[in-house]
Amino acid sequence: MDRYRFPAEQRPRYLYRVQFESARTQYDNRTGFKAADTETFISDHQVSLFKASIENHLLWNDDPNKDSVYVSAFARESHARHWARKLSKRNLNRGKIYRIFKIDTSKAGLNMYSALDLVDQLDIDLDNLWKTKRSPRSLGRDTIEDEYFYLYNVPAEAVVLVSRVQDGILEEVPEIIDLGK
Repeated sequence: MDRYRFPAEQRPRYLYRVQFESARTQYDNRTGFKAADTETFISDHQVSLFKASIENHLLWNDDPNKDSVYVSAFARESHARHWARKLSKRNLNRGKIYRIFKIDTSKAGLNMYSALDLVDQLDIDLDNLWKTKRSPRSLGRDTIEDEYFYLYNVPAEAVVLVSRVQDGILEEVPEIIDLGK
């Protein structure tokens, strides 16, 4: 879906990816981030399939039979930090480690998409989508205004910094840590 790619000259310099042990997107020090589904191919003329893949991703893959082909990240570091802190403070998540990866977009490849642009270009009704699917993500457009998707992967060489969040406390980590995925 080349025509929907976010223009390279308009990309933010860095994106911030929140990663945790049970995330469907995997991370490996050698290869980087890998989407849960790297097999599905969507050609330029399959707009309805492309739209469905975006809706699935926005719903946090609520259908267990449909993994996402995307790796998400935020343009605002504060958004990623807030989300990681919020998740890490929940009772079920106490003691779990969340990492925020800073990604250099100039090294991350061309297949980058703006979530908000895709919602507009593909005419996705967020309110209806989140209500009908009873998504945990029943939030407004502001929650995706700085969200970007990479198709299939983000290479390891694009990762420039990692922060660690546990029980709401943020600390900078001086090196990349293998998450065992």
